[in-house]
Amino acid sequence: MRTFRDLAATPGLSPYTIELLANSLSDAYEVAGKLRLLPQVDKVVTAANLVPVEQEEKLAIVADLNIFYATLGTSDPVPVTEAERGAAFEVLRQTLQRAADRPLKELSDAARKLDARMEKLSDPEQRIAFEKDVFEFFAPQVERLKLALSARPVALNDLPPEVLGRYLAPSGRARVQVYPSENLEDPDALARFVVAVREISPGATDSPVEILEAGRAVVNSVVTAALISIVAVSAMVFVMMRSVRDTLLVLIPLILAALYTVAATVALGMPFNFANVIVLPLLMGLGVASGIHLVSRAREEHSGTVAFATSTPRAVTFSALTTIASFGSLAVSSHRGTASMGELLMLSIGLTLVCTLIVLPSLMQLWPARKSG
Repeated sequence: MRTFRDLAATPGLSPYTIELLANSLSDAYEVAGKLRLLPQVDKVVTAANLVPVEQEEKLAIVADLNIFYATLGTSDPVPVTEAERGAAFEVLRQTLQRAADRPLKELSDAARKLDARMEKLSDPEQRIAFEKDVFEFFAPQVERLKLALSARPVALNDLPPEVLGRYLAPSGRARVQVYPSENLEDPDALARFVVAVREISPGATDSPVEILEAGRAVVNSVVTAALISIVAVSAMVFVMMRSVRDTLLVLIPLILAALYTVAATVALGMPFNFANVIVLPLLMGLGVASGIHLVSRAREEHSGTVAFATSTPRAVTFSALTTIASFGSLAVSSHRGTASMGELLMLSIGLTLVCTLIVLPSLMQLWPARKSG
């Protein structure tokens, strides 16, 4: 996960890319040109990116190198005496010492290190082992160099089908891959990236689009669920209480607890996610019973003060604590989303209990019931 986040924070390497399909290569190149102008876009990859650029200049350099390395090759090793090997070592050390005085720092540093190592090779067996280490991969390197020097112009059709097929379908449809310039771990950056790309290509898709749309769907669903729960619970309470005053007395502590819950998520660093956001609609159903019991007891006693001196507040407290304990068990889940839902349920139900026991009696005093007759 740490590596994934490092990649997401690195422009040009982010795994959060947007993909889109064009009807042809020319359409893909046209769309890519527009996308590259967006500040939210770091780079755009099409089939054209698989073909080397500036081929004429590079092939000219290869041709120049061929003048010097055309005869480069390898031959079978020839046995040498220890005296010949020692003389060759000295020639190589002198060459390294001259290279160490060159202004190129990397070359001079490497030459000094190699010369310092060779200085310690006084034993013949050590020199033989060193010689083997140096030339063990020499022949394969020469073959790779000769292959590189045989380079020729490359066109799109010269690419292997398994490579070209990633960006160009047999039907002619072309894939365009868009990389963000910002870290899309930031939700605002993700939204900017998706909106900007989809303004040019509404059919764009892939994980950033899916994440944004899924988030919007969850938010809309939660808002809908919250509105339904508020309306349904309010209607149920009104049917039971047959009083606007008593209905509001039950609902106000619930609404206040929901607001406190939202504030607490910011203060405690417990952000909402796709799992725990469902707590807000649940809060209406889980917390309404406490208010109903207390308001009903106050109606029976004809006094809010007397009602809170009875056993009902204690019963409400124990009931809420058992609910907190049961949902709190989710907080120890190994699944982070489930655990966050358990933590937020404990917090929200606890705040509901506090608001019911503290705010509700104050509301009853401020808004006393009318005396009949």
